[in-house]
Amino acid sequence: MFKNIDWSQWVSVFGTWGPRLLVVILIVAGGLLLARLAQSMVLRWGRTLGIDDVRWVAAFTRMAILFAAGLVALQHLGVDVGLLTSLIAVVAGAITGSAALALALGGKRIVGDILGAYHLKKLYHPGQKLRVAGQEGVLREITSTGLILESEEGHVHVSGADAFKGVVIRLREST
Repeated sequence: MFKNIDWSQWVSVFGTWGPRLLVVILIVAGGLLLARLAQSMVLRWGRTLGIDDVRWVAAFTRMAILFAAGLVALQHLGVDVGLLTSLIAVVAGAITGSAALALALGGKRIVGDILGAYHLKKLYHPGQKLRVAGQEGVLREITSTGLILESEEGHVHVSGADAFKGVVIRLREST
């Protein structure tokens, strides 16, 4: 049955491909383990922060890690994955750029509020009577995004951007 088999060829093939296959199996197993660990960490993190629908983020994280492990395993087997890697880099760059642009345009107002409140903290302190953006009252608090004035009508929140862009008048105390 095994009379015509050249065992030296089998040993040569196994000697060449055996260690590679072992490393590929270890890469895939490590990828599976890391993907499961990352998915559970993202789920735990999302639930801790109170994010309702975090499952799709966790699933995307798992799939990205599995895909990366698959690419590394294929590359280790000698498959040229350069074109695929370049394509993924271009798509990831486009997605990242789009997300950055969306966040920049959407977060412009909140960043203005934060910066305005930061600078106003240096100029004013609670207890001062101010007129800001058409509102008049005693400054009770400077939050991370604006000012809280106590007026005759109640508490008024003035955004940091509105207060910093407009005229802030420190009123004299009436005697």
